[in-house]
Amino acid sequence: MSTPEKIRAAVDKYRAAHPERVKASLARWRAENREALKGTVAPAFCECGCGKGTSIIYETDKRGGRTRGERSRFIDGHNGRLLNPGHTVDPETGCWNWNGHIRSNGYPGTMMSRGIPENAHRAYYEKHKGLIPEGLTLDHLCRNRKCVNPDHLEAVTLTVNRRREPRIKLTIESVREIRLARSKGELLRVIAGRYGITRGMVGRIVRNKVWKEQ
Repeated sequence: MSTPEKIRAAVDKYRAAHPERVKASLARWRAENREALKGTVAPAFCECGCGKGTSIIYETDKRGGRTRGERSRFIDGHNGRLLNPGHTVDPETGCWNWNGHIRSNGYPGTMMSRGIPENAHRAYYEKHKGLIPEGLTLDHLCRNRKCVNPDHLEAVTLTVNRRREPRIKLTIESVREIRLARSKGELLRVIAGRYGITRGMVGRIVRNKVWKEQ
């Protein structure tokens, strides 16, 4: 354990052993500095865009990037809103294309839903259609993986979802590209997402179990 970690552990241990002392010390600091801080710390608004003012930070939290005496960037619970970039509607297809991060397999990244991170298309579905029944997964009826339109999603079993997947026709050229990419150290999931196949299939191709070449 490094020295900073030892110090942090000792502080945490003291706080756990003497919660009343810590609480009293913090309350005393707030009382002594509240009036002074009002005149020196400029007002700030929540960065989520809600228009509400944020409060003064009374205790430094280096891990969370919070410094005592400064204004908070967000109102408690509003920081997750910044992680929900929304979607753009395609007028031709009706797809709601996710504006945020798209994973290597083509599916949307996560957004905050009910206070926890959730895959964006699942969060959209549950917001508009209700909870996904246990044991079911979502199938993109539009075949557009980055779409989060709940009307383009259907809760089905994994077996049904796999049966509906469009058959990808590989060629000897694409198979050679897959083997070359893997030999250069590319991850299985990255290669699989590029060609629309499973990681298991990539592995079998690389090991010459399928599409065998002498």
